[in-house]
Formats: sequence, C-alpha cells, structure tokens
Amino acid sequence: ALKDDDCNPATDELADVDLDGFNICQGDCDDLNDSAYPGADEVCDGIDNDCNGEIDDELDYDYDGWSGCGGDDCNDNNPSVYPGAPEVPYDGVDQDCDGVDMTDIDADGFDGGPYGADCNDNDAEVNPDTAEDCENGVDDDCDGIADQYDDDCMAGDDDDDDDCSCDVDGDPTGISWMALLGMLAVLAIRRWR
Repeated sequence: ALKDDDCNPATDELADVDLDGFNICQGDCDDLNDSAYPGADEVCDGIDNDCNGEIDDELDYDYDGWSGCGGDDCNDNNPSVYPGAPEVPYDGVDQDCDGVDMTDIDADGFDGGPYGADCNDNDAEVNPDTAEDCENGVDDDCDGIADQYDDDCMAGDDDDDDDCSCDVDGDPTGISWMALLGMLAVLAIRRWR
C-alpha cells in the first residue's frame, strides 16, 4: 500500500491491507498488523495496539496503580502485589516485589513459620544458634524444650548456664546422697536388732 499524507481518495492508501477494518486515513498506525488499529485493546506486546502513540500504555491489568508491562508490578494479575505492598510472611508470595517472600522477620538468619527452624521469628535472641538460658522460661535454642526440662539445664551438665548441681562445699556426692546413705544405714541397723 502506498502512503499518501494528504489522504487523497485517488490513491490506494484507503486500502485496508491487514483487514482489521481500518486504513491509514482512518488512523491505522500499522496497516500490516491486524492487532494495531484505533480502539484496539492495548496488549503488553511491545507495539502500540490502540494507535494512540504510546507503546503498551503503562498497562495495569489488576488496577493497583502499578504497571506490569514495562513497569515494576511483579504480578499484574493480583492487586495485592506491587512494589511496596505489605508483605505477608511465609505465604510463598512476594507481595512487595522485592524478589523474595518474607521468611525471617527478626533477621537473625533463621527462617521462621511452618517450614523454618526459628521457633520465635519475632525475637532475634531466640533461634537454633542461641545457648539455652536456664532461668527465663523460654526455649531459647528452639529444641522444643524450655529450661527445667531441657538437658542443657539438668544437674551435672557441663554447661556454664547450669548452676543446679548439688555440690556441698566441694563434695561431689551432695547432701541428697548423704541423706539417702544415712537412711539406709538406720534401716540396716534396725533390721539387725
């Protein structure tokens, strides 16, 4: 097809080469492409489909104010996903478009949530690398056992946090063993009499 800038009807620019219903004089911006004509739906394809002079028109399919077509919206089919959106931890969705889902809220290096090893992802002092504090009632080391039941806090453990052994003036046997031996001796003496 010839292009005639004055759209003189005597020339063949009135022909609709791509058969999209529009010719050059009717505003068809690409008469060799049947997906480009005035009023066509703009599609994220790198061309000016609606012939308004703008390629892809900053399309926003989910109407969240962010374009996924040449823009920053990492999921233009979900209105709760866009740059700066509130992140929902542990759901496998990157709501704020930073490239990852939030799985380590307290930034201690351990993922929390249902598949993480951090048993309290709101406290950076509680994680699998933390030594058990035997006096705070908290499972500091995330082994599933807190203080009085944790092996790290049992008598005789070499852990420095453990001050519950029964040493009396350097005597490793302790008072309880001595009392038990004394009671056994009294019972033995009574039996012999």
